[in-house]
Amino acid sequence: MSDTCKTEITVPVRPIITDETIELEEFGIFAKKAIDNCMAGELSIEEFVDKMQVRSKNDSFSLIPIQMKDKTFLNVNTDVDVFLTKPKEYQNKEDNSPYNNYYRCKYFGPNPINKNNENVKIINHGQDFFSYEADSINIIFTNRFFIYLNDKDAINFLASCLSWMKEDGYFLFNEPCIHSTDNNNDKKYHESIIAESTSMLQQYPRNILSYLDVIESIRIIDESGTAWQFYIDVSTSSPTYITYGLEWRYLMLRARKYRANTNGIKMWKLNGIEHLMSKISDHIALPSNCYQYAEKSFADKIFSSEIEHYDNKYKDYKLPGQIGSGHFIFQNPKTAWYHRICPFRVLTDYKNVIWCSEPSSHFYEYSIEKANSYGDKKMFFTYSNAHPIDALNAPCSMNYVIKVFMSIDILDNFTLGFNHFLRAIGVESTRIILLESYKTKEEKERKLKII
Repeated sequence: MSDTCKTEITVPVRPIITDETIELEEFGIFAKKAIDNCMAGELSIEEFVDKMQVRSKNDSFSLIPIQMKDKTFLNVNTDVDVFLTKPKEYQNKEDNSPYNNYYRCKYFGPNPINKNNENVKIINHGQDFFSYEADSINIIFTNRFFIYLNDKDAINFLASCLSWMKEDGYFLFNEPCIHSTDNNNDKKYHESIIAESTSMLQQYPRNILSYLDVIESIRIIDESGTAWQFYIDVSTSSPTYITYGLEWRYLMLRARKYRANTNGIKMWKLNGIEHLMSKISDHIALPSNCYQYAEKSFADKIFSSEIEHYDNKYKDYKLPGQIGSGHFIFQNPKTAWYHRICPFRVLTDYKNVIWCSEPSSHFYEYSIEKANSYGDKKMFFTYSNAHPIDALNAPCSMNYVIKVFMSIDILDNFTLGFNHFLRAIGVESTRIILLESYKTKEEKERKLKII
């Protein structure tokens, strides 16, 4: 790309002080719920809010690539500049800011990222318009930003970010998850955001779920004729909200820029505003098969029985340190109910989480909505079209080990590297449970050979 090429767009940016006030209100509601449910220990509301502010920020920071040396970072309404600054050991205890290094170390220990990274250039965006050189930024990180953009501004901003980013650059989101207008719980949690956004934008506020298909559909062509697109590496809920309140109301997403194969598609049509507007999920109903698998799925009892047997056999097995543990479901890319496991009907004990990786944006949206409405246990949902091994990056980055890996007909689409898999996320007792179908003897032999 040419060094002189600039993309300039104007996106209304709300006063950050207003959003900070709204965020504190949300933390207060969440803290009260956690205390009422005995999930906050001996902490007061004020102490719990401070802790949650730090932990929730650290959740989103966990998606930052480890190698940051000599990278350029565009920061839009985040505290990442504090996170990437070399910490001073246990800074002034009198400073009660939740971002004070003393409190960060108290809750998380020293920051692991900035020890080996130097020359990180951080651009803190603080104006009402965006103007950056094409192919000039390695990482773009936004926090609580898209809920205040109307659909056209959001699409324009996403396409521009794709232009500003370097090849293999990262785009990170950290956003509240606000559902349909008839969700009373969301009204309670996000009343201030809904009121401000509806007044300012003349539309109900969106979130990452709304834009998944948009992000994956955008294409641009640079001056050399190369086509580019986003690849969603991972989208998942903030672990802090799940761990302390069984809330799936904060979503994190990491997308990468990579070369696109347009196969002769007319780019102006593919990237047209009307085409992309039609991809916003708020404009369409979820397919009926999203609901069918929760009713018809036959495999849940099989996997629940296997997990129960596992939990009983290894009930005395102790994990090292503060590592979390869970059972991982890798959903088949095929969306028919008989290829899928319903995570809401897979049973486990309170010590372990269910972690479900979804390759379908529609099923992912359905799972988040269902979890917020009926969730009664710790469950994580990851949206990713990656290889099963890559899909495990999310639990790895959040210090979870997988006790049981389960899937249906995964060998129809993937060849697994089990040795690498076990080294990456396994413990001594890890089990891999696959339910595989076959129509012919040859297909059976092929799958057995893969294993």
